Parts: sequence; C-alpha cells; structure tokens
Amino acid sequence: MEPIEKTTIIGKRIPKPDGPDKAVGRTTYINDMVLPMMLYGKILHAGRPHARIKSIDLDAAKALPGVHVVLTADDIPELRFGVNRDNLPLKGGKVRCVRDEVAAVAAETMEICEQALALIKVEYEDLPAVFDPAEALKEGAPAVHDEKPDNKSLSYKFDHGELEEAEKESDVILDDVFNVHYVTHCCMGTGCVLADFDPSGKLTIYSQTQYPYNFKMDLAPALGIHPGDIRVIQPPVGGAFGSKLDVYPFEPVCALLAKAALRPVKLMFDREEEFINAPTR
Repeated sequence: MEPIEKTTIIGKRIPKPDGPDKAVGRTTYINDMVLPMMLYGKILHAGRPHARIKSIDLDAAKALPGVHVVLTADDIPELRFGVNRDNLPLKGGKVRCVRDEVAAVAAETMEICEQALALIKVEYEDLPAVFDPAEALKEGAPAVHDEKPDNKSLSYKFDHGELEEAEKESDVILDDVFNVHYVTHCCMGTGCVLADFDPSGKLTIYSQTQYPYNFKMDLAPALGIHPGDIRVIQPPVGGAFGSKLDVYPFEPVCALLAKAALRPVKLMFDREEEFINAPTR
C-alpha cells in the first residue's frame, strides 16, 4: 500500500484565488454594482436623541423630478425585527436616537435623493433624553420606550460554577468597573445593499452580510414575506471586521423602496452616513 502523501498547507505559500483580481482592481465589489433600471436610495435620520414626530411634509420631495418613491412609517406595515424584535425599518410617532430612520426616498441619482431629503419637512417636539446607561437605569429617568419604563429592554440571567467557592480559593480577586470606547469598524467599503423584486414578488437582495442564511431568516419578519421568497447574494465586500452579522434598518428600507418603485434600488452610505448607521463595538 502506497503511503498517503501529506496535504498540510502549514508553512507553505498558498496563492489566494481572488488575489490577482483584487490586486489589479478587476474585482466588482457590492459598492460597484449597477443593475438595469436601478434607482438609488437615501434615508432621512432624526438627528435628535428623543422627540415626538408632530408632522411630516413630503409634498415638495415627491414633486421633485427624478423622485420615484418617498416612504415614511405610515406607508409600511409595523413589522418588527432584530435580536429583541423591537426595531422597525422606519420609525413613526417617536424617535429615540439621532440615527433613527424617519423617511426614505428612491430616485434616479444619489444627488436627487439628497435634494429630496432636504425638501422633507419634519416637525418635532423634543423630549427629555438619556445619554448614559447608568443614568437610564435610575428611578425617574426618561423612558426610552413607554412600554418599558425601567429602560430594561432585554435581560439575561447567567449562572456558571460556584462563585463563592472559587473566590475562597483565589489568591487575588479583582473587582472593578471597566469601560471601553465607542468604536466603529470603519470598513474600507461603506454600507451598501441592493434589492430587486421579480414580477412574482420574490426578492433578490445583494448584501454585505457574513451570514446569508441567518440574514434571510431575520430579514423576512421585517418585510412580512416568507424566507423562501428571499434570495441572498453576497458579492465581494470591502471588509467586515466583526460587523455585518445582523439585519440593520437600511437593508429592509432598501427592499421596501424597491417594492414600492417596482425597480431595483441601491442604498449606499458615504463615510459620514457610515459612522451614523454602521454597527459599533
């Protein structure tokens, strides 16, 4: 019997299959993609930490040449998604942080989208806000969600091992409070998603997600469609570094714009929008 040849790659220089195309700029990243008849999408953010939405005037934005769709929370079903099923693609009634999505537009160009957002007039009534988790847990702190006046949206109880016994056997016990900075992943490629519905109502979504199957299962509740009617394609992306693990509001917003416009829509952030929208550590 012939000896089995070792196949280990440890210590060897292994060519990266997609390396040459990336090195010479041939790779088509999701940010580079253009679909036939594609529109562009943009989102209007609240820009204030806590406020009641008194009115939204969309008339000027809708009348702007090149604008195909303008959406607010009033135009879509209230379908929740996220880890705690407490997030909405577009927020209505009240905003609870500066990044909350208030309206979205789809237009022929990014420039027209920006012009349309500038024409949307939102009247707010500012409310008391909290900016520190410890302060938010104190009695009498402003409630972020009316249905959760203690500001505790999700609780975990975790027990493992015998803590008291372990402490008795420890030479040193450290007890302190540690804080870390608010850090963005700052990927080379900014946030981007493309959504395209076919005539039968099935969605193809081009996403930066690192988990296509989980992404599909989490996106479906936000759109009110069956996961089997969603096809997720993951093109080359410009970095993730631990981000792009969940569904973020801009992704269902893009799909809702595409559904309303009956055309593909691409929603891509500039760097400032990336800092506002992207997940952080």
